[in-house]
Amino acid sequence: AGGAASYAGPNHVAIELHSSAMKRAFANLVNNAVTYGGSVQVTVVPTASGVTVRVEDTGPGIPSEDLERVFQPFQRLERSRNRGTGGVGLGLAIARQAVENEGGSIRLGNRQAGGLSAEVFLPCSPMDWQGLPPWQNRAARYAPRPGIKPAENSMEN
Repeated sequence: AGGAASYAGPNHVAIELHSSAMKRAFANLVNNAVTYGGSVQVTVVPTASGVTVRVEDTGPGIPSEDLERVFQPFQRLERSRNRGTGGVGLGLAIARQAVENEGGSIRLGNRQAGGLSAEVFLPCSPMDWQGLPPWQNRAARYAPRPGIKPAENSMEN
């Protein structure tokens, strides 16, 4: 189920994260945008205090009273129970857990122009991202973090 996808932001942002959990979180957000919104725009905005990632679609959005409820496990707005029209309602719960485990936050909002926006904020210091090519600053990018196996620090995981 392909849809139009676009990206706006720097060519490279390196911050230290549990890469497999964050990959799954962003995959869930992008897949939801394509599945329910038809297209996706991903925007990355690094700041002095962290990185904001917005995943926006052009679909119908969701009722404002459900914006928080959809983060609860097994909550689906599509009620047909048809697996072809959606999963089991775990994608956003998984995304929120992964983001919060990194000290970040995630929120949903309906866009004025139509569609849904998922905004993820991941805190980091200015030293964590530098807009450098991946081969530079390798020691800082791959230095082990307490509680993370060295292989999980790799951006290629």
